Amino acid sequence: MKTSLNIALRRLGWGLFIAFLDIRIGYVDIIPDFIGYMMIASALHAMSPYQPVFNKAKWIAIVLVVVSMPNALIHTGIFLSDFTAVPIQQQLYSQALLGLHVVLAFLVFEGLGLLAKQDGQEILLDSVRSRKSLYMVILAAQLIFYPFLLNMDESWIPLFILLALFSFIAELHFVRLPFRFSKK
Repeated sequence: MKTSLNIALRRLGWGLFIAFLDIRIGYVDIIPDFIGYMMIASALHAMSPYQPVFNKAKWIAIVLVVVSMPNALIHTGIFLSDFTAVPIQQQLYSQALLGLHVVLAFLVFEGLGLLAKQDGQEILLDSVRSRKSLYMVILAAQLIFYPFLLNMDESWIPLFILLALFSFIAELHFVRLPFRFSKK
């Protein structure tokens, strides 16, 4: 792959990592997600000549830059212990962010798959397909089950914790993928 594409792939990987990372002092995010989404949008803009799907993903990343800015100063993480006490607006906001992120991930997976196919990289293509399937199933389940937590008793909490753990692992595998592509 070309050097400019490799640079953009690494920028994409670091942007995804920054958006994934959540280090807070009090309610202030030390490395805000919108910085990661700006890096992602920039990388996707540079990658769009190679695959048009990256241009669509770029616009989702730009929306996420704007929408995630309040998240830098307002803690939107919802703990299971006080889940029902959190205002519905905050729950809708956090789910909208996650939903947009999943759409972004889907488009990035699509673009990376097309790049791998274009270059004849069967191993990378298989990796993209398997990670995409895992990611989409786990995060779709998380988005679907989340609203039902309002009406579930405490016996369902371990299932949601397990789903959150799988989501964490799937996100790590997603973040790693652009770095793998940049080495080929």
